[in-house]
Amino acid sequence: MFQRPIRHPVRRHALAIALAMLSTSFVAAAQDAAQDAAPAAAPATDPAAVVEAALQAAAPAKLAIAERFATQQDWAVDADAIGYRAPEGTPADVTIDHGTIAINFTAPAALAGNTLWLVPTDGGGGRVDWTCETTLPAGSKPEGCR
Repeated sequence: MFQRPIRHPVRRHALAIALAMLSTSFVAAAQDAAQDAAPAAAPATDPAAVVEAALQAAAPAKLAIAERFATQQDWAVDADAIGYRAPEGTPADVTIDHGTIAINFTAPAALAGNTLWLVPTDGGGGRVDWTCETTLPAGSKPEGCR
């Protein structure tokens, strides 16, 4: 007489976990491969475009700092505290020190050695207001820093 094999729920669960881990690894590998295959962007030389790209790269940090302040009532000590990492290809070094975002420009020559700071202040009710300070030349300052 034919007997059906006994199915073990523990084995099924282990198999499901293994498949989930494999698919997660596959997705991560595919993302890495796509990023490696993407053509490198030409370096921006227009100072206004470089400043705009750096501000866009810092936008997720601003959001994370504001969310942290709204929920914990403290400023992020550094980028690790909010899980921020500047996107690859960012045209400047982006650092965080107690909520203040510093964008340090290394190129193009017209911006090299200048810094733009985004400084958070308590706007009340968990809201964060941002001010801008910079050493950028007048023609390269973003609208909020003029």
